[in-house]
Amino acid sequence: MTAPSDSRIAEILGPHRVALDRCDAVLLDTLRDRLAIIATISKLKHTHQIAVMQHGRIDEIQQKLRTYAAQNDISADLLINIYDLIIGEACRLEDRYIAGLSQSGGDPQNETAAG
Repeated sequence: MTAPSDSRIAEILGPHRVALDRCDAVLLDTLRDRLAIIATISKLKHTHQIAVMQHGRIDEIQQKLRTYAAQNDISADLLINIYDLIIGEACRLEDRYIAGLSQSGGDPQNETAAG
């Protein structure tokens, strides 16, 4: 059996690649929206002197990921690794945002670096 041509591959996989691209767009938009919420959470943590890292929250998220993974036949390690990256970025943004709030007297509008 010979391998299909590039045009045949595109014909076979095209609709599925379009579906993947749609999923990727939703995933990226959701990630953007999730990270945008960090600014609000950061301001609340700054206002109420709450530590950036909330270990109980991470445990809660990881348990939800394990449950979701088991129910959907997805690797729990995969989900936890992805969320470790997301949580790491959220903490980085919170640190940067809170530092900006401290420097600007608590007004995020005065802090341009945090966006």
